[in-house]
Amino acid sequence: MTFQRLTYTAIAFLFLGSTPFANAAVIVDYNIDALSGSPTSVTAASTATGVTPLSMTVGLGLTPISISGAPSYFGANGWDTVDPDDYIEFGFSVQPGYVATLTQVSLSIMTRPTGPQEIGLYLLTGTSGTPVQLNSIILSPDVITPWVTSVSIAGLTSSARLRLTEIGNKSAANPSFPPGAGSLRLFNTSGTNIQVLGNVALATVPEPGHGLLVVAGIFAYLRRRKTTLA
Repeated sequence: MTFQRLTYTAIAFLFLGSTPFANAAVIVDYNIDALSGSPTSVTAASTATGVTPLSMTVGLGLTPISISGAPSYFGANGWDTVDPDDYIEFGFSVQPGYVATLTQVSLSIMTRPTGPQEIGLYLLTGTSGTPVQLNSIILSPDVITPWVTSVSIAGLTSSARLRLTEIGNKSAANPSFPPGAGSLRLFNTSGTNIQVLGNVALATVPEPGHGLLVVAGIFAYLRRRKTTLA
């Protein structure tokens, strides 16, 4: 089976911190091209100093799928309902004594005809963080689409989990109906691994209120988003 590959890149910008994009490096990446068989998770291919990688996994509400044909992919089916356990997740945990800034998430994505039409990218920080939407994309069935999300989220000192979740409960081929058995699949982009980019550095003595940087940035974004939607 062959799929179309789009030549454009979808980009969204979200500013929650104050650290610039300059000198961004790979924090963690995942080599999807190296997969075969029926992978249930993906181990990180490389990781920056100062962080511990999180494996790419699927939520309990989904079922990982077997790879059939080329290029290789990682994905899951079971997107027939909007459920908190329906997601694909990856990311990293910052080690003690370090601080990280997240600047970009880069991957390629495809849905099948009876898979989900719209997918959101969310960030969860800490052990019980509230998901904050960073970006979203509406997919055409059987089209592999490069998707880059550029952000500036500084002051990360715990886990940073990036979560792909269905939005709207609509089928890609027929939005009037919910998704069925179709899968959502992730790919490398033109030979480049799925990447989480940014900076990791030794932590310095914080200025007053620095520990609230991420929280303040998230609340500022939510206020702007609420104003925009009003």
